[in-house]
Amino acid sequence: MSKANHRMLLTDRNVAAIDSRAYRAFHRVVVWDEALQGFGVRVQPNGGAKTWIYVYPIKGRPRWVTIGKVGVLDAAEARKRAMLLAVARVDGRDPAGERAALRRADTFGRLLERYLAECASQHNRSWRQCEALLRRHALPRWEHRLAKSIARRDVREMLGSIKSASVATAVLTNLGACFRWAVEQEICESNPARGIRRPRALARERILSDAELSAFWHAFTARGLDMLKVILLCGQRPGEVSRMRREHLAGNWWNMPGLPVAELGWPGVKNSKSHRVYLAPEVLALIGSGTTGFVFKRRSGLDAIMREICRELGVERATPHDLRRSAASMITRLRFGRDSMDRVLNHRKGSVSAVYDRYAYEIEDEHIMQAVAAKIMALVEGKEAAASNVIALR
Repeated sequence: MSKANHRMLLTDRNVAAIDSRAYRAFHRVVVWDEALQGFGVRVQPNGGAKTWIYVYPIKGRPRWVTIGKVGVLDAAEARKRAMLLAVARVDGRDPAGERAALRRADTFGRLLERYLAECASQHNRSWRQCEALLRRHALPRWEHRLAKSIARRDVREMLGSIKSASVATAVLTNLGACFRWAVEQEICESNPARGIRRPRALARERILSDAELSAFWHAFTARGLDMLKVILLCGQRPGEVSRMRREHLAGNWWNMPGLPVAELGWPGVKNSKSHRVYLAPEVLALIGSGTTGFVFKRRSGLDAIMREICRELGVERATPHDLRRSAASMITRLRFGRDSMDRVLNHRKGSVSAVYDRYAYEIEDEHIMQAVAAKIMALVEGKEAAASNVIALR
């Protein structure tokens, strides 16, 4: 039923004398103060709690402000706070709206939105992955919780609920970056992710076997996934191959700018180091012709597609990055050595020799990539015995 409304001078004695059992037929009982408009006490029926309130209209609709519980605040203090709210209304302010805005601003949900918009999207090329991880694992737990109240034990508990150690590590890394920014912006006083030991993850060793190379290749063909074939043939990072631009192709070479090119939608190379990749004829046949635009239309959902293919083939889970690892292993399998593999895959070298050796190795890289493509295609076509690992020097 509707609420019951009564008026009296709200004093400690009068409020204590209110018997809620007399209003058991009502869902909510409000007793208003005779002296201060909008000031009242809300009484739950059947012996329920009593709460001081203040109510005022905004655009024809009532705003309810909870002042405090009867017994915790006496009538004099509650009236004093109600008068302050009334003064704020005279000044044209909306106290309830201000409180709600303050609560939203201090929550982890609001912090995450600000971090993504003001920091991650501006400085982190992988910010979409960061967003997905935190929205999936952190936001459901802490969306409406005060960001500054999140403690280290809360982070440990959240990480403990993630089965994959590698995913937990990625969540911890991105959560730490979010809270570091929050500390810089004076939203939080400390970073609860700091000092937490990263979960130990086993290094992935998955590469495709010779039989799997052929099976996956034909599965890619059936789905029109030439991009995954290019990852397998040239060994570059999936995120970079997916955003391959025709403006960066010159003959048989793919010239990858190290830094982002915003007007082209090029995200830059992971290590910010410009890179040149020789594209074997088999790769050129896959990317086709053209002078502008992205080479491949589909640039997302590749992990899900790979999982689907693995289920169809009945093989161990493989990812797009495992295709890159398979290409890298093919380079060393053909006895070109790890230095050649690191150079082709654009792994950053920290040695002094990398500073002094400025030779481009383009002739060597051409031979390597031709040999890798020839070997893979021989396996795909069932002609491995006829394929040679030796490319004649020109």
